[in-house]
Parts: sequence; structure tokens; C-alpha cells
Amino acid sequence: MLQTNYTSYKYNPNEINEKDFLERFVIRNDIFEDIKNVDFNVSNQHYIIVGQRGQGKTFLLRRISIAIKNDKKLTKFLIPVKFSEEQYQIRSLCRFFEVIAEELQENNSEIFPNILDDLEKYIDDEDYESKCFEYFEEMVKTKN
Repeated sequence: MLQTNYTSYKYNPNEINEKDFLERFVIRNDIFEDIKNVDFNVSNQHYIIVGQRGQGKTFLLRRISIAIKNDKKLTKFLIPVKFSEEQYQIRSLCRFFEVIAEELQENNSEIFPNILDDLEKYIDDEDYESKCFEYFEEMVKTKN
């Protein structure tokens, strides 16, 4: 049996290396099958994951993210965006877009190398949120 000291990341699934994480957690197939079979040409089902502290919400989201990254079909049109817990700095739609841009540039720099700089061009615009959304929409279409 594999002996590993899990006390350092007992409460934080993002601290467990991917191999150990995958050995210990199985994704709920019904959720993942829904994701795999979705038609992105129409409006889709949303999920709200609710639970008390420590019930595995973060584990589940990390497992879904890994499953998407490891599925060649899904990686053609899905990019998981991971947020830290307790996002108190997101108080507006524009800040939400900025946090997404930070995550995309940091973890998908081969696809989005300058996304933060590109968003900065619109920061003084009166309709900054709309410009950010339009930019994201254009980027998604451009990157297919």
C-alpha cells in the first residue's frame, strides 16, 4: 500500500500532486457524461455544487478540471478556469473578467499570451464590462 503523508494538504486538494489525486478520487460519471455530451450550439444545463465545508466541493471541481484536460475531445472546446476559494476581490463584472484573464494567461499562455494587456486597452472605456465580454467572445471564436 502506498504510504504518503497527507497532513500537509489534508484540507486543500490543489496541494496534492495530480497522480496521487487521481488514484484517490473518482469523478461522478453522470456529471462528466453530461459535460462530454453537451451541444455547445444551444444553451446548456448549469450545475450548482452546494455543501458544507469539507464535503468535497473543491475535490469534485478539481477532478472535473483534470478529466477535461485529459480528454482530447473536450480540450478542443473547453478550458477549465480555476479560481481560488473565497474570492472577495471580485465585486464587479469587470473584476470577474480580469481574474479570468489572469488565470488564462498564467495557465494557458500558449493560447492567451497577452490577454491582460489586451484587456487593459479598454480599462478607461465607459462600457469596460461590455468591451471585456466582447473581447472574450472574439478570442473564443478566433481560437476556435
